[in-house]
Amino acid sequence: MRDWQLIGKHRICRELDVVYWESHGSVGLDEIRQFYALAEGVLAQYRWVGLIIDVRDAGLPSPEARRFIANWEQRHPESEGVTICFGASPLMLVIARLIFHAIKMLTPRRSSGPFFVATEAEAQAILSAHRPAGRSPKPVIAPSGPAK
Repeated sequence: MRDWQLIGKHRICRELDVVYWESHGSVGLDEIRQFYALAEGVLAQYRWVGLIIDVRDAGLPSPEARRFIANWEQRHPESEGVTICFGASPLMLVIARLIFHAIKMLTPRRSSGPFFVATEAEAQAILSAHRPAGRSPKPVIAPSGPAK
């Protein structure tokens, strides 16, 4: 069972190298900042992050939230991972693709996606396929210096 946190009307959860977002309605700047703060924590620990976003009940991100996402991508071009959205309505699918396409045009990324699928099970399958080869979700441990 996931340990969800409320962020406004949305829920987020971190499990190892994955951040889950359950979106309910429009997304504001403060909410998207908290989501990306969790993603940054995962990147710092694992050097890779999976983002799985449930958009069945999602609204549009505010212009400030979209700007934050684009700026975050520009500040973190080295970030690696995969973004997967599931449950989008046809209209939300078009809007999300336009937003992500605009961000990709402006920012070189090493991340995969975004992928749009119907179910969370499909999202999990894509996550497994894109996780770095031969790697289980174990944290990166900084090497210690020589023993003294």
